[in-house]
Amino acid sequence: MQILRPSMEGAKRIVVISDIHGYYDTFVELLEKISYSSEDVLVILGDMIEKGPNSLAVLRLIMHLTEEYPVFVLLGNHDMILRELQRADRNEEFLHYLRTKKHSILQEMCRELSVPIHENMNVPFLKRLLLEHFEPEVSFINRLPHVIETEHFVFAHAQVLPGALEELTPGQVLKADAFLKKGYAFEKYVVVGHWPVMLYREGKRDANPLVHSQRRIVCIDGGIGVKPDGQLNALLITPLEEEFQAVYADPFPKATAKNSQLAGEFCHLICWPDNRVKILREENDFAYCQHESTGRDFWIPKSFLWEMEDGWHSDDMNDYQLRVTMGDEVSVVESTSRGYFIKKDGVTGWYYGMLDWKTPADKKEE
Repeated sequence: MQILRPSMEGAKRIVVISDIHGYYDTFVELLEKISYSSEDVLVILGDMIEKGPNSLAVLRLIMHLTEEYPVFVLLGNHDMILRELQRADRNEEFLHYLRTKKHSILQEMCRELSVPIHENMNVPFLKRLLLEHFEPEVSFINRLPHVIETEHFVFAHAQVLPGALEELTPGQVLKADAFLKKGYAFEKYVVVGHWPVMLYREGKRDANPLVHSQRRIVCIDGGIGVKPDGQLNALLITPLEEEFQAVYADPFPKATAKNSQLAGEFCHLICWPDNRVKILREENDFAYCQHESTGRDFWIPKSFLWEMEDGWHSDDMNDYQLRVTMGDEVSVVESTSRGYFIKKDGVTGWYYGMLDWKTPADKKEE
């Protein structure tokens, strides 16, 4: 268990970002939106890689930032994949992961070396080859601490437990589901990622950082790369006042609302893991479904549905009609025949008006 206790005195802001998951363009956009500079201290809570399309670029940018600016980086559970290169065992599991993962830094490394991926690969040779060519990246991951503690804050990827930090194991801080629901409270603010914040909230589907001031816990994982409407959050801390602000960026096309609409009266959610549905009928790009646990009926885009051995499941979604004012900028998660599934101010819901697309590349048929 490695604990880093740096001094952050004199920092204009502490900027905390977690779970970038290989979304390089969104990460760069977020740094630009917050006007990140050398006067800030940047803390990255791990899970820099996997799930997104540009993990290698994200990792290399963060490595560069640590050389130029005050940047502190924690190990996340997904970052551990690079440590698999140093293992002599689990070769079958390694190859299965390499061949079946939708986006992985391992695949990016193979592409950079023009190594074709196939079922008969010599995995021990491949591991040695990747270790040799990507030694700086692997060494960087190997040096990362598990927890950062300052005078006023504790930063971890997934959780810490009350008591001495030295008594924790790496496994306890790297992977822990639903940390906020465990009832812990702390003297210092504990800032974590790992668990998408929208899974904590009931009612509106809100991906913005969640601050529990009484228990002194802040959860910031916006779910990018994990949830269909995920975003990348930056928590901005004014150190002396312990004040929190938040800014986000997301990878979705941007548009301006041409019409206003009122907020809906109700918001029904389908969220993992309670996401089993029964398809009642289909119409164009939608299916009319019944949420098995609640009995509520939803029109769900077919692109959100998939079938498993135990039946049909839906990606996280809701039926909430967002309040939108003409001229609002929105992020378009999904364009459908019945309207747009959009994000505004970090909250996801439906918009039934017309859109003015920001760029020609984003424009679609109304």
